[in-house]
Amino acid sequence: MKKTTRNPQDTIYIYRIATLLALNLLTATAGGLGLLYMRQQISATAERVRATQLAIADTDRRLQYVNVQIAEATSPDALKRRAAELALNLNVPANTQVVHLAGLPQLPGKVSAIASATAEPIFVTFELALLKGGVTSR
Repeated sequence: MKKTTRNPQDTIYIYRIATLLALNLLTATAGGLGLLYMRQQISATAERVRATQLAIADTDRRLQYVNVQIAEATSPDALKRRAAELALNLNVPANTQVVHLAGLPQLPGKVSAIASATAEPIFVTFELALLKGGVTSR
């Protein structure tokens, strides 16, 4: 039998092909593991989003409940009933006790003489205090 010797160029060529295949396999493995990691992160993020949506829905339900409680407590009937329980003896204000300030919506025919005389709210408040005490400012 005759021994054949390989050409060193052929050996280098075979090593290059083997190295290329190994690197290709390494790249495919890294890509597959990266894909698994991304899917796991997507799943974890979806769970956090679901939990946040449930928390928001619960907060909305509690907010609606509180709004209903506030609406019931501030309804005119509830306020009248509470005033009667506390014996506050409240009456409807007279037209002269109501002052409409400039820039606020006013009812026709309900403007107070004090509010029409001065446009500055600080003077209106001061004049009302003087009128309540029995002193006239003019």
